[in-house]
Amino acid sequence: MSEGPMRVFAIVLQLGTLLRAGPVTAAEPGGRSQPESSPPRVVLQDVSGQKHCGTLLSLTDEKLELRTGSGSTRHWPLREVLQLQFAPGRGDRRSAHADTTAPPLVLLANGDRLRARAVAIRDERLVARWATYRDWPPLTMPLETVRACLLRRPTFPQRHRSVSAGIAAAAIPQANNADRIVLVNGDRMDGELSQWTEQELQIETAVGPATVAASRVVAVAMNPEWTSFPSEPARRAILRLSDGSRLTVHELTLADGSSGESLRAVATCGTPLVVPLEAVASLQFLGGRAVYLSDMTPVEYSHTPYLAGHRPLQKDANVLGGPLRLRGREYAKGLGMPSRSQVTFELSEQYERFRAVVGIDDSAGERGGVIFVIRAEGRTLWKSGPLGRISAPQSTGWVDVSAVKRLTLMVDF
Repeated sequence: MSEGPMRVFAIVLQLGTLLRAGPVTAAEPGGRSQPESSPPRVVLQDVSGQKHCGTLLSLTDEKLELRTGSGSTRHWPLREVLQLQFAPGRGDRRSAHADTTAPPLVLLANGDRLRARAVAIRDERLVARWATYRDWPPLTMPLETVRACLLRRPTFPQRHRSVSAGIAAAAIPQANNADRIVLVNGDRMDGELSQWTEQELQIETAVGPATVAASRVVAVAMNPEWTSFPSEPARRAILRLSDGSRLTVHELTLADGSSGESLRAVATCGTPLVVPLEAVASLQFLGGRAVYLSDMTPVEYSHTPYLAGHRPLQKDANVLGGPLRLRGREYAKGLGMPSRSQVTFELSEQYERFRAVVGIDDSAGERGGVIFVIRAEGRTLWKSGPLGRISAPQSTGWVDVSAVKRLTLMVDF
């Protein structure tokens, strides 16, 4: 018997988890005068956790320029910045508590997610139209970078409940060495997709070619044997839009367009983007002085299930493979751990401080209780109180790890 949902636990590592030891590059004062246009209002959070409000004047892969409330202008190296929140409250009101697994969705192989409807395959590229931003041009992306597409909500009968639950968790079931089409009645067709248009899909199955109307398709999962993703650059950012879309990007710049200021970037799947700043909810910067444990390789991991069924450590996902969510808020970075489990990372005294937010993932059931412990060199550095399904997430605060060789995170009953 597999472990029940009451034991599902997600450790969410919010913002800066580990700070590298070394000199801090402070924000430098600048002398730029105020431009005629109105730059976007942002809240900048630096690697120490401090927040700074102001207007964004410029942005590149290396630094940004911010005019603070006092009127002074400062240059911030991106390695010292954790996140930019655009127009505080605007993007979050529309998307922070939204169902980010609701269709239509395009799911990429690196975990990125687009609120867009796939409509065609042309020249080995998937074509998709934005669901919310309907006046934006269609997206195209290399087909090998796409994991799956969810076109509409399933209406499966009772016997297909498990399939429906998997899709709702953004875990569209893939076939072994085949593309898979899931129909509105729950039936599946496995084979090789040969054509995809707005009207129909064609697939070569083991019993011959088949054509199905696009209106009958709930989801399409791509052949995992053909899925691949380019190596992501060390310096990159997670772009979150106000509709809940999430893309990993690099080559960031600000530009003026016909509809106002825009963010230009290149998605790590290779797709160039031009996004109006009014649609940007946040930018979370990776590859700087703050390091996320989900980007590190653990030296040890163990799980002792309450009943039976071993669960692996999940990076940037809950233990079911879906998005990390605590009390309605989604986190792009973090670890999904079942109870009772523990994971150890090699720090080698190269980091200064560690911080995390912990809680039981929203995908868990209503019952159950766990505690979370941080240990190093046989000592307990931090221990949570009992956490239940309805408990508010707990913050560890900053934990000194400057003399820590190995850091262990534990989830217990």
